[in-house]
Amino acid sequence: MSNQDQPAQEGRTRTKPGATTLSLEFTVEPFVESNPGPHVQAAIAAATNIDGLLTNVGPFGTVVSGPREQVLTTTQEILEAAFASGASRISLQLTSE
Repeated sequence: MSNQDQPAQEGRTRTKPGATTLSLEFTVEPFVESNPGPHVQAAIAAATNIDGLLTNVGPFGTVVSGPREQVLTTTQEILEAAFASGASRISLQLTSE
């Protein structure tokens, strides 16, 4: 079964063939469970409330999905915000959907 034949996962939308959608998952460190520091909060703020993007903030990472160019631009904003606020490491995973 190809990706186009599989049902969309909860919280994600299925794109038309040929459309380019990216999903970015990121974790900002240092990480303290239940106590996100300013570097984590800055990264999440850069990722949320952006028209056209779906954002899911989880306990161990945040996922941003949407049009390729918008996700790539937002990725740079997330990195800049996190490092400017004291992040020591940011783990990223980008997936084309």
